[in-house]
Amino acid sequence: MQKTEFAHEQYRTWTQRLILTAKGFTMGAADIIPGVSGGTIALISGIYEHLITALSTPAPRHIIALLTFPFWITNAEKRKRNGQTLAEIPYLFLIFLGTGILLGILSMSRMIPFFMDHYPFQTYSFFFGLIVFSITIPYKMMNHGWKEWSLLIAFTLGTFWLVTISPFEKIPVQVEWQESADSIETKTALVHTDSSGSFLVEMPEAPEHLTLRLPERQGEITATLVTTGQGDEIKKEYRIESNTTELDLLLREPKPKDDSIAIKGYLSARQSHTFSVGDYAWIWFTGALAICAMILPGISGAYILVLLGEYKFILQSLHERDIAVIGVFVFGVATGILTFVHLLKYLLKHYHSVTMAALTGFLVGSLGKIWPFLYLDASPQTIDYGVFAGIAGAGAILLFILERLSSKLGDPEPPVKD
Repeated sequence: MQKTEFAHEQYRTWTQRLILTAKGFTMGAADIIPGVSGGTIALISGIYEHLITALSTPAPRHIIALLTFPFWITNAEKRKRNGQTLAEIPYLFLIFLGTGILLGILSMSRMIPFFMDHYPFQTYSFFFGLIVFSITIPYKMMNHGWKEWSLLIAFTLGTFWLVTISPFEKIPVQVEWQESADSIETKTALVHTDSSGSFLVEMPEAPEHLTLRLPERQGEITATLVTTGQGDEIKKEYRIESNTTELDLLLREPKPKDDSIAIKGYLSARQSHTFSVGDYAWIWFTGALAICAMILPGISGAYILVLLGEYKFILQSLHERDIAVIGVFVFGVATGILTFVHLLKYLLKHYHSVTMAALTGFLVGSLGKIWPFLYLDASPQTIDYGVFAGIAGAGAILLFILERLSSKLGDPEPPVKD
């Protein structure tokens, strides 16, 4: 069957644009949830091939045309050529999808963490149902020969192994502090890290000193609150005084939360960055690999940073506005996008069936990370199985309805197909 490239008449109606924006919104919301990537939602919602084609379109000539159109060009013919060059970019798709992603991240950045903190079992049950039903989407796009089944099984096993590696998850952290310098009583709070190695502890106000004990690691970390700046520029942050563990810790400055203070910490492997050429090359590589993982369904880019031991370091660099590290990391992200999407586009165009088999494997394997019963604090009861079945079924039914509605309202076909 003839293959069709990205058609510029696509997404010309406001109905299509609103649907695309809504899909971008769900992608942005999904990126907040550990174990669910924006690439997963793009595949579920039928725009994965659109996304890969759109991201692979921009080239150096488009950048040159953008910089020289129309302000510095007086020649009408050259200005027209620049306009024709820029018209090759599916800007409508990128604008409306990007708007939806941004709205999803901004609007759900508090709501989803709330549900993850208070209702993790129910939240993961819902997304489990979504993804189980979504597996049928790439599965129907692949042939069912031995090559496809071999790839599906291999990628399922590989993804399952990758997403279930959590070296810094569920580490108990006992936080100790005194409410004032004159206080004798020591307050304690026991928290556990999530899959990214982070934890959150709330207290009435920020104490001058913190002691964090890691019972399983037989060590402790002490930190002191340091105040810098004056007036509106006052900044409070915790600095590590001593660390007897093999783990590194980043403590974010206390943030007001209602009438209390929330302090967030990140545990990770201890790294030593002397910033030789090799160190910057490694930061570049982590950025490229993280964005590649984020584009793939079922794998979170942030999770890759955790596995590489750089999650805490990148967060700290952003927090401290380390321009050199951030610049190298962003360059790695850009490199990853510009190279990886071209590879995916080539695979989708020339090896569509086996690529869909691999993507199906990514989705099946990712279920190991979002299995809801991993997030129960106690042994499952009969009612828990009923709650799981009901919520997962609701998620699957919702996706089925959205798929039919999207098709009925005229959602464009993928730009590259067999």
